[in-house]
Amino acid sequence: MDSEYLRELPLDEEVFLSATISVTAIEANHCPGAALFLFNFMALNRRILHTGDFRANRVIREDPRLVTGSIYSLYLDTTFCQKAFKFPPQQECIDFIVARTKEFLAARRKTIILVGSYSIGKERIVVAISKKCNVPICVSKSKLATLKLTDLPIECFTSDAGRRYVHDIPILCLVSFPSYCSSPLALLSILSFDNFLYILQSSAACIDGRHSEGPSQRLA
Repeated sequence: MDSEYLRELPLDEEVFLSATISVTAIEANHCPGAALFLFNFMALNRRILHTGDFRANRVIREDPRLVTGSIYSLYLDTTFCQKAFKFPPQQECIDFIVARTKEFLAARRKTIILVGSYSIGKERIVVAISKKCNVPICVSKSKLATLKLTDLPIECFTSDAGRRYVHDIPILCLVSFPSYCSSPLALLSILSFDNFLYILQSSAACIDGRHSEGPSQRLA
């Protein structure tokens, strides 16, 4: 897309696209940069809300810009809008994973923690692990460069693998774990540890295993 059509929008600030049309970007509680877009067509007395990917929480539900007045049209992300999906609160998941990580590192110091994530997003868990366990999170050089463009605490991350205990790797590598081991360097890194704990954040599940005990065992 030609750059002349791109415009950076600040969060929580009404921006006028014309004399009678405005848009406000509202924090979506999702990955860095994610926002709800609230359009106001003043001449028609209509407001349109486009959520995109977002995670509803109390702050969003009680936002006065959303609960005051009516929404004429709502474009809603419905990925998990089914009764079959019953996720615990995000902070509860983070606290659980941090606690399990601390437990593993305390009881089995030679444990490598593999956390699945995307090119961006799901960093809240690894930042919490880094701060609570006082360990750096190892990421690829390309991801580190991306993270530097966000307001995340960059001091929690490093691209120096060394003998780092916590690695943030592509989530697809954990869905198909052997693919991660196809890299010789990754395989050597894993084999230098006695245990591994890998975290699939898409289901807030933790999996652990020991090389000597065969298949992994689901913890949650």
